[in-house]
Amino acid sequence: MSMVLGSLILALLITFFLAKPCIAWLQKAQMGQVVRSDGPQSHLSKKGTPTMGGVLILLSILISTLCFGDLKSSYIWISLLVMIGAGVIGFLDDWLKKVLKNSKGLSGRKKMLGLSVMALLAMGLMIYFQQMNQLNLPWVHRDLDFSKLGIFGFFIFILLGWFVIVGSANAVNLTDGLDGLVMFPVMLSALGLGIFSMIESHLTWAVYYHLPYYPGAFNIAIICGAIIGSGLGFLWFNAYPAQLFMGDVGALALGGLLAVMALMLNQVILFGIMGGLFVLEALSVMLQVGSYKLRKKRIFKMAPFHHHFELLGWHETKVTIRFWIVALLFLGLSLYIGLI
Repeated sequence: MSMVLGSLILALLITFFLAKPCIAWLQKAQMGQVVRSDGPQSHLSKKGTPTMGGVLILLSILISTLCFGDLKSSYIWISLLVMIGAGVIGFLDDWLKKVLKNSKGLSGRKKMLGLSVMALLAMGLMIYFQQMNQLNLPWVHRDLDFSKLGIFGFFIFILLGWFVIVGSANAVNLTDGLDGLVMFPVMLSALGLGIFSMIESHLTWAVYYHLPYYPGAFNIAIICGAIIGSGLGFLWFNAYPAQLFMGDVGALALGGLLAVMALMLNQVILFGIMGGLFVLEALSVMLQVGSYKLRKKRIFKMAPFHHHFELLGWHETKVTIRFWIVALLFLGLSLYIGLI
């Protein structure tokens, strides 16, 4: 526990004390937010707010993890691979947005290709080093073993991992649309995964709660502590009215990082529940696009659907706080299902 707290505190201090110099540098480099032309009019005031603050978040997570984690653990290196890989893709997207001064950035196809390569590489390493090929079914306290399906099961597991990592990265990125909105739910998901990682790394606790036993999983709790610490420091400057945005470099990396940790803990289903807010945000976009293509009609005033509530007249902070409450309820539900 002391290692987790140490990771949390160090990440908090790094993020908090480097945030102001980071904001000043981004302002000087004119790395300001580009606002969607079709977005809510209230967002026009955000134009020029320093973005790419996710680099600071990732730096603090990286340093804290390397300081407190077991550097011989595959949990550490696979997690950092996904975080840095997704972060590089997000950085390129943010960089192109700032250079071209528009909201398109890296094309969706190139972004998906990059995330897919990174996800498949992570899955390959996970299978090679950790022999992971199972899916925990929390409601029956059993594991679905894909190895029993032969080569077909192997490909199913690879596909599942690809879907979870790429889907989570994009879902968290879609949620990052209001001041302070995405960071708190990310911290809640990290808290949930951290709890499961500590239980799964302790044989007695794992048996008691009918969870899989992974001795090295405690390293994931250290990463989760770093996420929470960096999130606390970042929220100080990202709360309404935001002085700093994380950008795609932060959102894609955090989403991918949470997903790969859930996969290594064999808790994909519970991760889908504790990250329910991200799932809803992604679904709102898919439903909106599908409805418009099929019926030429929109379901929401604007997607992702946090903008829908803004256009209904809710103030930005009301949307954010109520979405935080929803995220907290999803976390509570996942813990209830996973630990009963």
